[in-house]
Amino acid sequence: AVKYNDIPIIQMIKEDSDICIKHMEDILIKQLQGQITLAQCLKSVGLLRRIGTYTDTQLKVKFLQVRTDWFRGIIDNINKGEIQYFMCKMIDSYRVNLFDIKFLTEMTLVFKS
Repeated sequence: AVKYNDIPIIQMIKEDSDICIKHMEDILIKQLQGQITLAQCLKSVGLLRRIGTYTDTQLKVKFLQVRTDWFRGIIDNINKGEIQYFMCKMIDSYRVNLFDIKFLTEMTLVFKS
């Protein structure tokens, strides 16, 4: 696009491509913000790497931010009315989701570092 920057159709194609890439990036980040499997996680991060918006370090930080926010959302949605119910649900959420998330395991497998 830089070489043919003076051709309007090339400019339009580049602008449309940039919009599509940004949209795809937003979708992939949104996927990481929810309940996903390790395979989906690897696929999403792999595609984000290919897009190239983030450096590897920035992608690691973004990954940890969205996964942490997702887990905090689960904890925040627990009914805090009765303390015994709250504690049981809190422990259950940690047990199930920390095993599911495997922050360090996911991070190690996804980023191989």
